[in-house]
This record gives sequence, C-alpha cells and structure tokens, in this order.
Amino acid sequence: MGAVRYDDDADSTLIQTLETAIEEDFGLQLKLLVRSMDEMNRVMEALPSSWKSDQEMKSDLLFLWEEIDDESVLEKLVIRTDIDTVHYVPGAVLWSIDRKDATKTGLVKLAGTNLYKQMTVRNVNTTRKIYEMMEQYA
Repeated sequence: MGAVRYDDDADSTLIQTLETAIEEDFGLQLKLLVRSMDEMNRVMEALPSSWKSDQEMKSDLLFLWEEIDDESVLEKLVIRTDIDTVHYVPGAVLWSIDRKDATKTGLVKLAGTNLYKQMTVRNVNTTRKIYEMMEQYA
C-alpha cells in the first residue's frame, strides 16, 4: 500500500518521520512516496492531455520508488503493444488502454508482484487532482 504526498524539501528523513508517525498513530505500516513540485511538473508535462479514466479509457500512473526509477523498468513489465500505450518518465510509468481491453492489459499481471510493491498506482483523474492541489500551495 502506498500514498502520494508532495513537498519541495522531500528527503529520506521526512519520509521516515511520516511513516513512523502513521504507524504509531494508526497502526499502519505504509511506504510513502514523496514528490516535489518540480518532479510532478515533469510527470504532468509528459502526460498526454487526451488521456482519461472513464467508460472508454483507463489511464494510470505508476509512481516509482527510487530503487526502480529507471527506463529499464519497462523491460520488467508485461506490455501488450497491441493494446497498451506505455511511457516512462523519471518518477513514473504512464499507462493507458481502451476500457474494453482492461482485462487483457499487461497491467493486470503486475498486482501482487515484488515490482508492484515498489510503486504506487493512481488513475489519471486522481493524479490531476493531486497536481491541482500542489499548484494551489506552490
């Protein structure tokens, strides 16, 4: 389980402090992912404006932990080039498919894997809302 939080001064000390506080206060062991405004700007600039999550299309962003944040992560994913549209941008993998192919996508094979434990997935609508909030506080 993961969460996305934003901060301009993100570092490992902040992440550790937040993870510890959540565990102590709520009894939950979460792995947090922190992205700065600059990092999110790069992700959002790479995100096609036509992508959406609705009845016709399913678009997700796979936010990557540092250990796997490299374009070579694409080689570890099952990508069905006939139906999946996938792009790497530092910090994330952008993934989109037609909704009718949602059960056929290589993305369904990712859940439960060790690789999946090193990322947190958000749909494009949620990501855009998070980004809007970040812009308001920037």
